[in-house]
Amino acid sequence: MRSSLKKFHARRLLPLALLSLGLAGCATYRSQPLDPAASAMAFEARTLTDPGLTRFLQAADPSGHGWTLARLTLVGLYERPDILIAQDQRLMAQGGLQNAAALPNPTLSLTPTYNATKLMPSPWKAGPILSFLVTSLAARPAEMQAAKAHLAAAREALPIAAWLVRSQVRTAMLNLWTTEKSQALDVKSQALAQQSVALITARVNAGQMSEVNENTAILAADQSVMATAAIARSVVIARAQLALSVGLPAASLRHVRIDFAGFAHPKWPKNIGKLQQYALTSQPNIQVALDNYAQAQARLRLAILAQYPGISIGPGYNYDQGANKYILALSITLPIFNQNQGGIATAYAARALAGAQFLAAQQSVLDRIDQAMADARASADEVRAADAIRQNAKRQQISLAQQYNAGAIGRLRLTGGQRALVQAEQGLSIATLHLDDALGALEDALYHPIFGVRPGS
Repeated sequence: MRSSLKKFHARRLLPLALLSLGLAGCATYRSQPLDPAASAMAFEARTLTDPGLTRFLQAADPSGHGWTLARLTLVGLYERPDILIAQDQRLMAQGGLQNAAALPNPTLSLTPTYNATKLMPSPWKAGPILSFLVTSLAARPAEMQAAKAHLAAAREALPIAAWLVRSQVRTAMLNLWTTEKSQALDVKSQALAQQSVALITARVNAGQMSEVNENTAILAADQSVMATAAIARSVVIARAQLALSVGLPAASLRHVRIDFAGFAHPKWPKNIGKLQQYALTSQPNIQVALDNYAQAQARLRLAILAQYPGISIGPGYNYDQGANKYILALSITLPIFNQNQGGIATAYAARALAGAQFLAAQQSVLDRIDQAMADARASADEVRAADAIRQNAKRQQISLAQQYNAGAIGRLRLTGGQRALVQAEQGLSIATLHLDDALGALEDALYHPIFGVRPGS
């Protein structure tokens, strides 16, 4: 009897030993709480001179210098949390693929029974049963196909987030560049307006002009003062928006010199047709839509396979009151009441939805390209018209300067010509902003850089 009990205990302990070995490789939980106060302090302390950021910039762009669009975009990639979100989404998708590729674990069942009425040869009845679920041979590949499509879509999240950072930095830099140019013109306009007031006042005192002219000039000067104050406010806001776009506090860019050289001469795309074809077939947003459709395809395949039930096979052993018994248990779900019709219908609808979303993504890209191109062409015409007006005003101002130097006209008419030139330059600045906005929209629609492109690239 002792021999049989030893064999029983050995057989009983074997599954427990295997279970212990399996649990030895399990992960352990470690708490990692968030500290809002500490993260807020860290954000407020961010600067362009952070050692980690400096090392990142040197590694990513060793030949770069100055705070250009490219380098400020890199700052945004380093600092902004949406880049971390995209990276974590990819890691989650990788975990999903790992889970889909893993073999299902068997189920261990133990049902020990003690018979108090039959002590010989043994009152015990016990033994392990290991159950293995056998599914369709195509189920696991379909699961992996769906997980791979999800991972492919998640991988596109990083370039999409990176391009969004570049787009926001570009928009903020364009806004700051335009407002700073407008500020310089408004300061010049204000000085000329004040000069006109002084000249008209002198003529009114000499009896050469009426007080109506003086009041009109004073009103224009006051409006110029208000315009200068308003544009100064806009410059402060634009610089704060630029700091926000790169993930830094507003104070960090307050006295930093920004390099706008890449905005003076934007590089118009040469082959719009080729770029449009790429945008409609290969840009990240389109790839995400394609990957989502592939995932829906795989889910539909799984739903169809689910109408065929899997078989659970459970080999086992029973020590039955002194007798050794070997068991092979089989179980199957009977598809009597449903054959997963609801799941299949849902999967068909999900695939149709993913296909419609892909077509909508392509249509959106095409619409954005067409709209941006139309806006860019119209804005280019506006710039040419505004530049023609500026050229005429400049020629007029040169003529007035020559007449003034010859003594043919007075200082007031010369100042009036200078003010007309400043107004023409302000009009050209507004038209240029319209063109830059249109080119920025075209850049985003094509996923192709137009601003900040180095010469020869």
